Amino acid sequence: MDIQGYLEAIRVLPSAGSCNHDKIEPNTRDFQQQMSIATVLASLGCMYSVHNLIAPNMTQIANLFHFDAYERDAYIGGELSVFFYFPGVLGALLAGVLSGVLERRLILVVLSALIGVACLFTTLVRTFGQLLLARAIAGFGIGATLPVVYSLVGDWYPARRRASATAFVTAASGAGVFVGQCLSTLVGSMDWRWPFFIIALPCATSSAMIWCLAEEPVRGGMEDGIETLSLYQSAGFHYSPVLTRRHLRALVHNRTNLLVTLQAFPGNIPWGVIIVYIHDFLVQDLGLSQHSALGAITMLAGAAFAGVLAGGFVGELLYG
Repeated sequence: MDIQGYLEAIRVLPSAGSCNHDKIEPNTRDFQQQMSIATVLASLGCMYSVHNLIAPNMTQIANLFHFDAYERDAYIGGELSVFFYFPGVLGALLAGVLSGVLERRLILVVLSALIGVACLFTTLVRTFGQLLLARAIAGFGIGATLPVVYSLVGDWYPARRRASATAFVTAASGAGVFVGQCLSTLVGSMDWRWPFFIIALPCATSSAMIWCLAEEPVRGGMEDGIETLSLYQSAGFHYSPVLTRRHLRALVHNRTNLLVTLQAFPGNIPWGVIIVYIHDFLVQDLGLSQHSALGAITMLAGAAFAGVLAGGFVGELLYG
């Protein structure tokens, strides 16, 4: 047992609400947890629906800024994507750290509201620079949501059930991307700004729903270690994780982390092309109608959705 690592990983703090938490009936506690999970997953889908609103209307946006076909692919498909995804990386790193010290429910409330504001700002853009800024804000918010949600999942489910739980998280985010793309295809043909205006309302509603319906789970409450369990047997205390240089070194030298990171770079190249370019390519280059292109993407999204869920449950059976 690595006692030093364990002591570095937690900080024991007084918890005024722990005694009251023990008085909650099991059925009521289960209902509250299920309500919290459903609310967070639905809100995650709403937030991720912003992800791909640009792709179905790339040519329409290019015409607004007087871009030719090459500039459309270079600026809207390339540069705009960089300004969307790179802030998301920074947001993920920041949210991952803040999830250990702040109330995660509050973080999600702020992120959902931020994404909604970014959508409203997108409807008002008049220059390409303004569009870059709006998408950068949205990308930051979307990138920051997953670390927070995964942190919540870790405290909602025991380790043996987290594979299927994270599959539902991935499925919810993927469903949100697909719904957003469908909305952008059907409504954006009139004006590419309309999907952003429509999505802003669910994002704002999600922010209020998280605050009113979701509950913050007890940190570490689903861990199996006897040390953590002993903390909860002593009423009046809970633990707060602490990030030290020792953990950063372990993170960098962990072979599993390195392999996952290395495969992510080549593995996400085709997904990047599919997400950014495939709809416009099917319509503009292959001559498909908007509905036919959407049908092809629906088949792709359905297969991905089924694969994510199947992988989660199979992984849970093998390693849970």
